[in-house]
Amino acid sequence: MGNQLLGVKISERRSMVTKRVLLSVLTFSVLIGFSMMQSASAGIVGIWLMDENKGKEIKEATGAHKQNGAFVGGVEWESDGKIGSAIRLDGSTGHIEVPDPDNHLTPKNITLMAWIMLDDASGTHSILEQYDWAGSFGTHAFRTEGGQLQFWVIWGPAGENALGGQINAGEWMHVAGSYDGETIRTFINHMGNAETKLI
Repeated sequence: MGNQLLGVKISERRSMVTKRVLLSVLTFSVLIGFSMMQSASAGIVGIWLMDENKGKEIKEATGAHKQNGAFVGGVEWESDGKIGSAIRLDGSTGHIEVPDPDNHLTPKNITLMAWIMLDDASGTHSILEQYDWAGSFGTHAFRTEGGQLQFWVIWGPAGENALGGQINAGEWMHVAGSYDGETIRTFINHMGNAETKLI
């Protein structure tokens, strides 16, 4: 099926192209699915459970910032996700867009988690990417690259990443990326597989 991208975009302005893949349970912190955490003491910043199985958006479950994700392009519900329902992205235009005008969802120290299943693990597949940044604002790119898990941390003009592990096509996998201000780490099925120290 060619390159696939899996994606949730946090932005107000730019678009992201995604390709055919299933994504189940988004969370921004330490829950099942796709998570973002500011720090161990700050707790959960956002969770998208994707348990609606209808409509054109995914609801942010914590209510902290009420940043629901809107379907853009070819996105459809699947009833047989890893935990309840999931979303399938069509492989060309489909992605979820989550507004973040105040940069609540992209703190410098962060943990991201998701359940993913790709039809084809080759190529680049975005899980979550933040595209709007400048100066002291940073960005993160959490994706698969050539069958491995990759997490980019970019602050100012420079960026570093951790790349490693094996992503298998047709299999639900729990993936996580973290950055604590010193080290970028990736995890597949709760096992650490790549680490890059920045200090």
